Amino acid sequence: MRYRVKLPLLLASVALLTGLLPTRTIAAPFEKLYVFGDSLSDTGNVFNASKQFLGTGSPPPPYYEGRFSNGPVWIDYLAQKLNLTPQPIAVLENPQNQENPSESVNFAYGGATTGTSSSLNAVVPGLQTQVREFKQLLANQAADPNALFVIWMGANDYLSAVNRADAATEPNPAVPVQNITVAIESLYQSGARHFLVANLPDLGETPLAKQQGNRVVQTLTQLSDRHNQLLSQRLDELQRNLPDLHLLRLDIGKLYVNTAEAQTFDLSNPCYSRATGAVCAQPDRHLFWDNLHPTTAAHREISENALALIDRPTAVQPTSLPLAGLSAIGTIGILAGAGAFWRHRRHQTKG
Repeated sequence: MRYRVKLPLLLASVALLTGLLPTRTIAAPFEKLYVFGDSLSDTGNVFNASKQFLGTGSPPPPYYEGRFSNGPVWIDYLAQKLNLTPQPIAVLENPQNQENPSESVNFAYGGATTGTSSSLNAVVPGLQTQVREFKQLLANQAADPNALFVIWMGANDYLSAVNRADAATEPNPAVPVQNITVAIESLYQSGARHFLVANLPDLGETPLAKQQGNRVVQTLTQLSDRHNQLLSQRLDELQRNLPDLHLLRLDIGKLYVNTAEAQTFDLSNPCYSRATGAVCAQPDRHLFWDNLHPTTAAHREISENALALIDRPTAVQPTSLPLAGLSAIGTIGILAGAGAFWRHRRHQTKG
């Protein structure tokens, strides 16, 4: 398959937004950036896939340029500070492209789980499939040991199961955590050495969870806590067992706990209502853009915490920021185009 790299519009948009912010940067410690995740880290995969096959990119405005937010997401901000720009894999693997792929690639898809697929569409790639796509892109070459591999997943494994009316049993956190562990081990065996891994916020604090009642809130809070406990244990084991593993832990779970009383953001009211189409007057004062996804202001703060880890890897305490419930489930219905995209790619591979 041949590729052509498209220059994304996000370069100009990120430059415009960050030009108004403090310009703290660090010496670039990594040569490439690979991103694995869901809608919190999706910089255009669902958008480009749906645009290719449906003619219209989703999520549409007032969502920002294919992001599940009102502006750049945390990976956009972090990549800009690291002087790296990961291209969405949906752009790189468009059959119309002709040139070689970008050195940095974003594999994250809105709605993805830690398994093989999406919570909403069985053919949209989950974490295991994203890792396989990365290996296919390597074309039997070793991964760059100087690249940074970002993994932030798990919310959809719980949200999709708990919110289903026919869910007979609660999801077992050991399964998503094991999936994340397997992904790290697989990437490590391919040559990866530097990882930034994020845990989960309290999913029970999302407006969507609260709309479902106390049972769902309590269940998601318990699942989030258990996920983070197990993930911490498994990351400890990986650190002990894998030589030369450089593991940075972005503790999203602590960010809200440490700063809930600071009231930096409105934690309860989303800025944008999908039901009415209304948008609040001051988005940067809200934690949530819609009832699941954070505003770009919150994403910017997440990136600063990630940058602090990279700059000072021993300083693991999060800065002041309320980040309850930054869940990552994709918008229902918009993944149909992405599904057609993946079916088309698999048909090409078989051919």
